[in-house]
Amino acid sequence: MELRHLRYLMAVAECGSVRKAAEKLHVAQPAISRQLQELEVELQVRLFERKAPGMVPTRAASVLITAAQRTFDNLDQVRQQVRRIAGGEEGLIKIGFLEAVSWGGSVPEAIARFRTIRPAVGLQMVVGWSPELVEMVSTGAIDVAFAHVQDPVFEPGIESPLFRQDAMLLAVPTGSPYARQKKLVLRDLHDASFVWFPRSWAEDYHDQMIAACHAAGLVPRIVQYVSGHPSLLSTSLLSFVAAGIGVAFVASSNTDRGLQTVEFCQLHDLQAPLNLRCIYRADADELAKGFVEEAMAVTKLQPQLPRV
Repeated sequence: MELRHLRYLMAVAECGSVRKAAEKLHVAQPAISRQLQELEVELQVRLFERKAPGMVPTRAASVLITAAQRTFDNLDQVRQQVRRIAGGEEGLIKIGFLEAVSWGGSVPEAIARFRTIRPAVGLQMVVGWSPELVEMVSTGAIDVAFAHVQDPVFEPGIESPLFRQDAMLLAVPTGSPYARQKKLVLRDLHDASFVWFPRSWAEDYHDQMIAACHAAGLVPRIVQYVSGHPSLLSTSLLSFVAAGIGVAFVASSNTDRGLQTVEFCQLHDLQAPLNLRCIYRADADELAKGFVEEAMAVTKLQPQLPRV
């Protein structure tokens, strides 16, 4: 049984004769008769009875016609859905991002904007750390990632435009004297106890901050290294700061967390912006590229100014 058998069956039932069905479908009359005979042989039932009004479906044929109509309705729905997916109006996008950029600002705004514009598109969120997110895009595990990567990703088939730049701030326990200092610079931190992280977690970030400190004549006195999973780097740093163990450098996106036990200080001589890139495959489908386009429209590629 093929779709053409069902189409001819429905046409004859609607028109009441093979001749009229052939005219409607622009098919030779013998072809329709032959297809109906094949269907009767396959099903071992009689499909039509000849009566005064014309050819009338048997009870068995009526059941088959009802099922055939549902089949064609479903096919129409699938056809429309495929077209919507191809046009970027429907489907599923897998988006990876750093936990630190999920609290507020342009990344959540970009996601919310896309959900408003294309509500039929499903979004699956994945939290990870930058090297992991880049690898997931490369392998196709996710479609788009927002990751802190200083330089463009030089990998064939991977696009990594700059999404925004985060300023680097000093996180201190609430009430710290550093928070009350009017113009804080790096050399003012020579007595500070620092909470740091393993270099393997974020080599670019680590080396950039060490170089900036040394250039200003500061050798950070590190009293605690965080542990756990690298995807929670900022959370780990801030938890130690909140506990009063020390101070830490964090991206300005963390000011959106609304913490009561941590304050953020701007360092006036620290020029070490952290690049947040939107990473995706060059051969991504129209849906993923549509998301990237909407996301890039949100940001103006300016440093996130600290709200302190």
